[in-house]
Amino acid sequence: MTIPSTKKTVRRALVVLTFLTLCGYVGFQSKDLIAGPVLMVEEPVNGSTVYSDKIEITGQAQNISYIYLNGRQIFTNTEGQFRETLILKPGYSIINLSAKDKFGRETQKIVHIVRDVDISIEETIALSTTTINNSY
Repeated sequence: MTIPSTKKTVRRALVVLTFLTLCGYVGFQSKDLIAGPVLMVEEPVNGSTVYSDKIEITGQAQNISYIYLNGRQIFTNTEGQFRETLILKPGYSIINLSAKDKFGRETQKIVHIVRDVDISIEETIALSTTTINNSY
């Protein structure tokens, strides 16, 4: 009588082990779905000051279906990296990146940038002369 019960015990242990392995695999594969969209901005750093009128926005996105830069759809490469160029006006700018996954969940990153105008002495003199000449 011990031989049949040993076979049943081994069979049950294998079924439980298979079930636990399957649950672990499904949990591991679905962690990205559960986490939702992930958006990381590498450049520019939030709060930074730039001196050029062009700035490159770079970063990484995971688990997304759509990604937007200031409301305009942009695209990632196969590794989820994005790279876009923006032209900035002098002064304070807000860059809004948002991403949405296939379930409609959304994430957003906001980057604040200041574009400082670095003009040369020659440009300052030219601007001063123009202002003086236009005032007469």
